[in-house]
Amino acid sequence: MNKFRGLATGVGSLPYTDKNFACQRIFQYFPQVPYWPQLPKLSFRENMYVQYSEGLPGVVINEKEEKIYLEENKFNRELETFYQNYLNRNLDYFAISPAFAAGLHAFFSTQLSPTPHSPLPIAVKGQITGPLTFGLSVKDEKGRSLFYNESFRDVLIKHLQMKALWQISQLSTIPASAEATVGRRSPLTVILFLDEPYLAAYGSAYTAVSREEISQSLNEVISGTKDYQSPITNHQSPVLVGIHCCANTDWSIVLETGIDILSFDAYDYFDSLLLYREAVKKFIQRDGMLAWGIVPTDEKVLNESVDSLKRKFLSSIEQLVKNGIEGKKLLDNFLFTPSCGLGTKSEPIAEKTLLLTSELSKEILDYTD
Repeated sequence: MNKFRGLATGVGSLPYTDKNFACQRIFQYFPQVPYWPQLPKLSFRENMYVQYSEGLPGVVINEKEEKIYLEENKFNRELETFYQNYLNRNLDYFAISPAFAAGLHAFFSTQLSPTPHSPLPIAVKGQITGPLTFGLSVKDEKGRSLFYNESFRDVLIKHLQMKALWQISQLSTIPASAEATVGRRSPLTVILFLDEPYLAAYGSAYTAVSREEISQSLNEVISGTKDYQSPITNHQSPVLVGIHCCANTDWSIVLETGIDILSFDAYDYFDSLLLYREAVKKFIQRDGMLAWGIVPTDEKVLNESVDSLKRKFLSSIEQLVKNGIEGKKLLDNFLFTPSCGLGTKSEPIAEKTLLLTSELSKEILDYTD
């Protein structure tokens, strides 16, 4: 497995409406760990919940009113078909179509043509909305979050697991073509992030979800996703699974799951990570990786530079080392990302964020060599 040592990638969403332009930007700024772009300004179907809803029993999408919900009678009618395809591991049934992810399919058609003279990819990244965030955000026809209904939650978890596996099955075919084209000797690693902003709501009076329910839901998706075996090679493909949360949460819950990567907002919430130093230490000791979202995705980015972000990053590393976490491990295998997705931001903010993330990665790579 490759060591990333400060390479850069993105969280997922971008503010563009031109799918090909979005992919070009990604290969320009993140040639070694490109990712497919979610484009919520292009269509309601690119919303982070709607995008992964195809095939979910009972789902109703009202594009005109921009609403998504689950209808119980429809759920019951479609449940048998869902389970048949789940048990048969029919990944095609769980495909994400171009109508719901234009950037994903544009990425598939452009991924072998990165910017001339740029470094070749060593990994490729996808993303999916996590079960807690999806389950608390999408409701049934009575206005109750899906996560609070055990039957709905069980189906949702299995649905997201299969959506993740379908993505991995598609992304894992990239190395075969790349190997034939550029003489690559080893397959690309597939990275898949579960986007879980609702983790920030854990412990609030408005979210009646237990630690055990969160952990169990996340681990079911994670473990099922990491079991992917390529039908081409009949071997388990190299897959790294991460969780992205762009706010504060109880990090010990996340770090004690089976994730390989913790993606967090290191610009605004690094201090909160220090509160869980023992969990961080154990995570790093088992070769867990941090994805540092240290480049802000709002107006703050206009006042930042590569030098200011480099100082902030190195200061954070120093604090972790002072708390007993091995510096070599921290610097040997980590990623840089924007602090959050850019789908709702202005294009100038997005451009500055992408540029700084890319340039910071190059600066730190030179610094650590």
